[in-house]
Amino acid sequence: MATNKQTAPARAPARPLPLPLPAATVASPGSVLVTLYEAAARHLSPADLQTVAGAVDVVDNVCRRASTLAEGLGCLIASDADSPEPRSGALQDPAEVARVLWLMGNLFDLVGGLNYAATRASERLTNSAANEGATS
Repeated sequence: MATNKQTAPARAPARPLPLPLPAATVASPGSVLVTLYEAAARHLSPADLQTVAGAVDVVDNVCRRASTLAEGLGCLIASDADSPEPRSGALQDPAEVARVLWLMGNLFDLVGGLNYAATRASERLTNSAANEGATS
């Protein structure tokens, strides 16, 4: 029985990044979205702009969910601090709390970048409609 043996293409060995990273290579999630939107904006069709503008609903949803999550985490930590044993043990270590807060910071930064793109796309659609109305 013959087998079809495929081999992966040869890749150059991965080089470790120099540390510390140069400032130009460090980007926040939100700044990446802003940069991508700014680079693509003038090439987006009205339908594409409408899709990007619709992300404002995603922003609203993520912010509401993140708010609920943050309140729940706060209540969990506070109730553990006020209760006798046994505790849940969740987020008792400062390193765990730091990781959660860094994640939340990145999430908010990402949502901020998404909000920027959605707002700018909506503005372009509004300005385009106003310009078409003025020339009619």
